[in-house]
Amino acid sequence: MIVQALALAGEVMSMQMGLSIAPSYSPIPELMVSGIGPLTSMLGLILYFSIGGHLVLLRGLAESLQTLPPGGGIAFGAGEHASIVLAGQIFSCAISAAAPVMVALLLTNVALGILSRAVPQLNAMMVSFPLSIGVGLLMFSVSLPIVASVVAVRAAPSCRRPRCCSRARR
Repeated sequence: MIVQALALAGEVMSMQMGLSIAPSYSPIPELMVSGIGPLTSMLGLILYFSIGGHLVLLRGLAESLQTLPPGGGIAFGAGEHASIVLAGQIFSCAISAAAPVMVALLLTNVALGILSRAVPQLNAMMVSFPLSIGVGLLMFSVSLPIVASVVAVRAAPSCRRPRCCSRARR
């Protein structure tokens, strides 16, 4: 959950900063280049290992083999509810991780809109690209420790005990 949530947050931040045009200018057209997505995915991977997510994964695998022995039946009834809840948690975590950058970029765009109305001779498009990228990267680097702690706190309850095995048994 952590890695996917932060990857989604990185994609949202890249899109808000205007880095979504980067794949168009990539010298290798088959290679998808996104802005901050891989960086936030690596942050999520580091957080995943630091809070013991890999150990929970192995414990969950062992519990699943005890709960559902190989060759046994599987109850798919609780699966859709668990997947909906997990998707909601991923989107919620992604928005909370991307919120500082999104708010800073919203305020930057509002200020640029006011500035372009006050000074019509100013080419707002040419000023907005480097300014929004600079503000976005600055805010991302300033908010990185806060985002890491918030995401670790939000993901800690799901890393205490794997719940999918207990729901599948019912």
